[in-house]
Amino acid sequence: MLAEWQVDVLQQRIDNSGLTRINLKEELLDHLCCCVEELLCSGSAFEPAIEQAFQQVCPDDPTEIEKQLVLLLNQPSYQMKKITYGSGLLSSVAMIIGILLKFFHWTSSASIFVAGLLLFLGLFLPLLLFLHYRLAGSSLQRSITGVGMIGSVAAGVGVSFKLLHYPGADLLVFSGAAILTFAILPFLFYRAYKNALN
Repeated sequence: MLAEWQVDVLQQRIDNSGLTRINLKEELLDHLCCCVEELLCSGSAFEPAIEQAFQQVCPDDPTEIEKQLVLLLNQPSYQMKKITYGSGLLSSVAMIIGILLKFFHWTSSASIFVAGLLLFLGLFLPLLLFLHYRLAGSSLQRSITGVGMIGSVAAGVGVSFKLLHYPGADLLVFSGAAILTFAILPFLFYRAYKNALN
């Protein structure tokens, strides 16, 4: 087992390597400690063992591992973002076309609007929530994201019901607006205020 000062030497070298992700630094330290221990047991001196361990674990550069990790983590996220924003665009266009056709009293206007609304509420908003949920750091931010989703869906369905003259529209609009006004807006303003102070 490595002495504490030897682990500190490895930690210092990792800290000076330019890595930014704390989890990656911890994993790399653990892996390098195992490699150095193995090399020390086979009779190698400590300094050459460090060089050899770094050569084995990250022959190019430790930052190259981080670049590859970021690419792997963001690849599905990039595809998901394309699907999310594509569905948001498509659903918004369908709803706007449905509203415009409703003004001209076309018979298919309600169908187009409802299709856009279903796409918006069934695909775009859940994917958007999932993306924001993944990026949220604390459980409070995740809760606020969930509450914001509920408020947005309620307000969106309420406005849609109002346009289509369905019952329950007023209650949905009121509840969605109340959630957004009294739960989400104070949190957003408080967070903006804290960020401005820092």
